[in-house]
Parts: sequence; structure tokens; C-alpha cells
Amino acid sequence: MREFYTQVEDGRLVKIEVELEAEENIMDMAIYPWLYTVFIKLKSPLENGLADEDEEDFLLECKDRLALKLEEKEKAVYVGLKITDGWFEIYFYLEDPKGVENKTKDLMGAFGYKYESNSVKDKKWNLYEVNLYPSAKQAHHIQSKHIIQEIEEEGDDLTKPREVEHYILFQTASLREKFEEVLEDKTLTIEGDFAFTCKGDFERDEEEYTYGVALGVVQTLEQEQINQITDILMDLCKEHHGHYEGWSTSLADEQH
Repeated sequence: MREFYTQVEDGRLVKIEVELEAEENIMDMAIYPWLYTVFIKLKSPLENGLADEDEEDFLLECKDRLALKLEEKEKAVYVGLKITDGWFEIYFYLEDPKGVENKTKDLMGAFGYKYESNSVKDKKWNLYEVNLYPSAKQAHHIQSKHIIQEIEEEGDDLTKPREVEHYILFQTASLREKFEEVLEDKTLTIEGDFAFTCKGDFERDEEEYTYGVALGVVQTLEQEQINQITDILMDLCKEHHGHYEGWSTSLADEQH
């Protein structure tokens, strides 16, 4: 499964595509110890360093064709790409870098783009784990994006405020109780003027996190605001030894 997300690195906006199941799709990471990167120079980068829609679509097609070529006979594994600072960077892990550059050169010549490439040993797939794979917060941003898209397809106005329930889980009932004491009479106001109200306790048949609490907050479903609130709650969970599970809501018109 491939997913896109964005983040800021060293003050620069970065758009990332990651193959989330890259490790699961192969028998053994040790078979592919070489990291191979192709750096393609954008022809018309935007002011933020990303590609415009047409160029991005074209380079994604080029990436797919290159992946098909390199992955012949399971000699390479595509793991992701980055678009940043005027560059389109494609990442593979290889069984052996021998002959790979010739295949890349043939295709890149047909695409008409300037590029650079290199291969280095990365037996533990550190670049994939650290620089491509989403963090816990980014994973929730991706999950939220899919929920928002489904709601938008129902014709909902995402800018309309509505109550959203966020779910937090704890390993013990006492940890949940201590967390609820922080709510100060069932209401907690956190930075950004969001007031969280305790909607009730629940329990789940899980091995590790069993004791849950639902928090309600009135907010929009705009991606930026959802991300801001989930980040706040994830930080709060970490502080109080909890686990942020996710959120749910209904269409705005159904709440009025």
C-alpha cells in the first residue's frame, strides 16, 4: 500500500510517497542491502520546492516505469520517493547495484530529465525506517485523510463545525481515572481554544490497552485542524501513559 504525506524538514516542505508494506512484501531485508537513489531535477518547481501537478504526474509515471525495469526478476524493491527543494528523489533497495545504472540511464534519456544517482550499503534499511516511513503522528494524519475523503464524498461541508469524538486508551483503570482528573470537571481547554469534554468511559477486549475514554470537541473537518487536534491529543496521551486510538464523527447536517 502506497501513501502520500507531507512534512517540513530543515525548514523545507517535503512531499513523501512511501510503500508501507515494503518489508512485508519481501522474504528477507538482508537480500536487498544496497540503497539506490535517483535524484531527478525538476524543470518547473513551485516556489515551495515541490512539483506542479502536471510535472508530478509525469514523473510519477516515470518512477513507475523505472520501478518496473529495476524490479525485474526481484532484483530491486521500490520503497518510496521525496519531492523537495526542486528535486524528485526515488528510492530502491537492491540485491546488487551491478548493471542498475545502465538501466536507469536508458530510461532517463528517454524522459529528457537531468538526474544523478548513487548506491550505498544500508543493510538495516535505515533510510526507509527513519526518512520515509511515517511517524505515529503522520500515520494518524494519513488515516484522517482517508476518513475526511469518505465524508467529503457524502457531500458534507468540511468547514462546518461539528462534534468529533476522539478515543484514548490506557493499560489500567487507574491510569484512565488519573487522566480524567486532569479534565477538571469533565472539561479541558488546550492551546488553540479547543474544549474537550469527557463523553464517557468504555472498555475493549485488547491485550495491552483496555480502558478507554471518549473526548468530544467541536471542530471542523479541515485536514489542518484535524491534524492539529490529533497532535495535541497524542502529546497529552504520551504525558499520561495513554494511547491515542483515533476519531469518529457524523455529517454536520445530521448533528443539527
